[in-house]
Amino acid sequence: MQGTALQGTAPAGNEWPTALCEPTLACLLQCFGCGCVPLYEIVLGAAPFQVLGLEVPAEQLWAMCIALALWLGTTYGVGQTFGLLMLLAWLVLIVTLKTHLNIAEDDLMTGVKAICCTPCAVGQLREAVKRYSPGFAQSEILGQAVMVQGASARQFAGPVQGTPVAVQMQQQPQPQESVVTPPQQH
Repeated sequence: MQGTALQGTAPAGNEWPTALCEPTLACLLQCFGCGCVPLYEIVLGAAPFQVLGLEVPAEQLWAMCIALALWLGTTYGVGQTFGLLMLLAWLVLIVTLKTHLNIAEDDLMTGVKAICCTPCAVGQLREAVKRYSPGFAQSEILGQAVMVQGASARQFAGPVQGTPVAVQMQQQPQPQESVVTPPQQH
């Protein structure tokens, strides 16, 4: 179900990158109780943004706190009982981020999707943040692999346990002194 703008609303430039019921990793995580992971990626990836006049900074601690709180509102059974306040917070967040990402869909439709099929809405929003937000790369829990070139395994054979990798990398290997023996006379 691709989002479209209603007549009379300002045209927006972006479409949802995935259909509503298209299975995504974020949707599956949400279905199996691990919805805080994609919510963390959504909040940190889209930040900084304004919600209800307050700015959400692009900081991991803020993203984690918001994700954990919203997770209660997006979990079926919990969100429809004592997590009702967090469900309302989820509705505000998804509508705010839809507008922040310039996605062409009516706010009412976004709200209905967020309540009726929360895992699908989480998956769809995560894919939209991934595609349209330049800050998404910082939200990935595991970063890109890094290859260290020019270092042999022998140089790092004996690091002090507990020394941060950055410090170990900065330490220069000590040049080995070579002992020159005088030529022997016969």
